[in-house]
Amino acid sequence: MLNHDEFIRQLSEQNAYLIKQNAQLIEENRWLNERLDIALNTIAQLQEENQRLKDEIATLKGQKSRPKIPPSTLEGAKSKDKQKDNLWGEALSTKYTPPSQA
Repeated sequence: MLNHDEFIRQLSEQNAYLIKQNAQLIEENRWLNERLDIALNTIAQLQEENQRLKDEIATLKGQKSRPKIPPSTLEGAKSKDKQKDNLWGEALSTKYTPPSQA
């Protein structure tokens, strides 16, 4: 059976290990969220390009293209700011080195 001091030492070691793991997971989560934001922005851009190409095909065929409806005034500048930052208002970065496994 462990004595009191040995038990506290083991708990301290486990706590330090878990704190380190938590910090690594937080950093990895931040990186994954940035990648998700980039992927979602890319998807939105590709959808817009796809629609432009469909409109161009329709025009070349002599058909009408999809009507251009301006964004709601309720969204305004907010939607443009969201493209520059991720969902949490942090600036996007593309450089990340995954944490080393201990």
